[in-house]
Amino acid sequence: MAGEISSLGIGSGVLTADIIDKLRANDENALVKPIDTKIETNDSKVKALDLLDSLITTFQSSTGSLGDELLYLQREGSVAGEGVSVSVEDGVNIQEFSIRVDQLAKSDVVESGSFESTDKSIASGNGTLSININNKTYEVDYESTTTLENLRDEINKFVGDDLTASILQVGDNSNKLILTSKVSGADQEILMSDSGNLDSKILNKNAAVFGGDLTSTAPNTPETIADGDITINGTSIGEVVIPGTTNSEDKAGIIAQAINDAGVGATASVVEKNGKFSLYIENTDDGVGDLTITTNANGETLSGLASSTTTGNEDGATTIQEAKDAMFQYNGIDITRSTNEVSDLRNGITISLLKVKEDDEDLNNVSVTQ
Repeated sequence: MAGEISSLGIGSGVLTADIIDKLRANDENALVKPIDTKIETNDSKVKALDLLDSLITTFQSSTGSLGDELLYLQREGSVAGEGVSVSVEDGVNIQEFSIRVDQLAKSDVVESGSFESTDKSIASGNGTLSININNKTYEVDYESTTTLENLRDEINKFVGDDLTASILQVGDNSNKLILTSKVSGADQEILMSDSGNLDSKILNKNAAVFGGDLTSTAPNTPETIADGDITINGTSIGEVVIPGTTNSEDKAGIIAQAINDAGVGATASVVEKNGKFSLYIENTDDGVGDLTITTNANGETLSGLASSTTTGNEDGATTIQEAKDAMFQYNGIDITRSTNEVSDLRNGITISLLKVKEDDEDLNNVSVTQ
């Protein structure tokens, strides 16, 4: 001890500031620093224990989830290709299949002819506009004072469940009524007919609803429409034989098929209105001009084919997007749906059709994995 004090300079008998600093430093090294070191070591141990506790908690959570059987039911869907996307529910069968998209489903979009103003009358008198869509017929009444805006609002009021009507200004003093089906599918084709007083630019271009109610004066006997009795665009559809037991809807269908088979530059389909069946006939060949239908059938045949001539409107509404069903192949099998979202093909799997194939070998290979 005497040696240590002497080394600090105390043996000289003089207690200087330098000596005091050395004494303090000596005490800190001997007493304080070991305590600080223990504190730091304990702090490190506490942090390590906290980390270990956190890791154990995470481990417990992870191992606990392994005991849940639902973990093993989780599924993932993947697609090799750009034509479709898929979403899958847990628990579906692990599987693979291919999809080839041939046609996407589309809604129907019809635009009227052009009107200079939206707030001027578009009718010469009171009447009714009939709109056929989704195998239903709606009747929209109008008056001689009805404007394009009024008609839009009335269509949305009475037909709003199946289509949307809007007005589009396409240029200076040029406004068009746009009708858009709310869903896609071939059944969403929009067909219109009028009682006679509405501006013909609203109605389908080069098309007409014809035949009135195709009932029969003699329902239990066969009926024949003679060759030349019905001509479309100047060409006869030929002789049409209708069995006597045929109902009104099927009679209309037989005549429609005869028109479609006759090659007269027009297509026909059946339109139902309040339980009565008529024909909707539309030009299909470019350059045909106005649709003209003439019948000489007398009262002994179908009552709706009384002698008359119907001419379609060249300046009328046009279909700018045709209502279509989706068409695709599932593992080489042809499938048709009215929508591009297909959820009823495989349980728990929703297939979204996105893009039509670019060539015959353009397949989208779908895998459902765990």
